[in-house]
Amino acid sequence: MGPLGAHYVDRFEFAGEDDALHGSASFLGVARDVLESRIDGASLSFITRPSEVVGATANAEVVHRYKGRLVDDEIRFVMQTEGSSSTHVPIEFVARPSAASAPMGNG
Repeated sequence: MGPLGAHYVDRFEFAGEDDALHGSASFLGVARDVLESRIDGASLSFITRPSEVVGATANAEVVHRYKGRLVDDEIRFVMQTEGSSSTHVPIEFVARPSAASAPMGNG
């Protein structure tokens, strides 16, 4: 576990329509496909399935379960890790649009 107040830059790329969401979410710099997504009003949820190295030759499948709520121009997330070889507490973080992906005005 990182130190309290640690800052990481990860990238979320979303697209979708109605209640369908697709795209990718990175964790520690590695992008993973968004799976089992759901949008309900200002709330969204999805999972990713990264691999975790266990020993010299084996990988374990891990599930990252994301739940987010749109508040103004940011998404407030809680991510829970399941299936890891170590115990993880839920992680709370805020996703904001990057300058490159912010909506452009009519010019």
